[in-house]
Amino acid sequence: LLQDLAASAVTEIELRREIAQRGQGELGRRDNEDQLYSTFEHAGVGMALLSLDGRWIRINRALAEMLDTPADDLIGFPAEVRTHPDDAASDQEALRLLLAGESRSYSIEKRYLKPSGEVVWGLVNVSLVYGPEGQPSHLIAAMQDVTERKETELSVRQAEEGYRSVILASGGAIRHWELATDRLTWDKGTASPLDYQWPDVEDTADW
Repeated sequence: LLQDLAASAVTEIELRREIAQRGQGELGRRDNEDQLYSTFEHAGVGMALLSLDGRWIRINRALAEMLDTPADDLIGFPAEVRTHPDDAASDQEALRLLLAGESRSYSIEKRYLKPSGEVVWGLVNVSLVYGPEGQPSHLIAAMQDVTERKETELSVRQAEEGYRSVILASGGAIRHWELATDRLTWDKGTASPLDYQWPDVEDTADW
């Protein structure tokens, strides 16, 4: 969905630019630009235009709120400044591949930092926009705040690890039930059941 939104935004930008340049639209150039700006500014997810070297060109209201920073305080600065250091390398590599022409867009989950140091997780889709001559012009990014989901996933993992630690300490065996496939598997990092050896234990419902 996020990728579709970014692709739609790119398509709309290119279409409106062409209409404005040819003067064939029913709306005048100013009306066309005003509508495009309104669409960008009031999008339900964070949206940004970036230069090819990764600097903010324009930021919408949702993204400014997500980063807890006025848009004017971000314009002109590299997006990397607000990227968590542990995520910078993977983000730069994805951008390198995009600019090398190996793809027209990429999606990545990365962490941003608010001025307070608080971490915000974003699901980011970045697309390359081409100019009239067919040369790369700039980047458009759509960013969805997924902090709540990531925190929930972390809480679940921590609870699972805590449960596993208790079982390990008790010398018991752990069996996993995959609800999607109704498949039962043994956790072979724990003790085998009933003093059997693991090669003798099968992942069947009979156990």
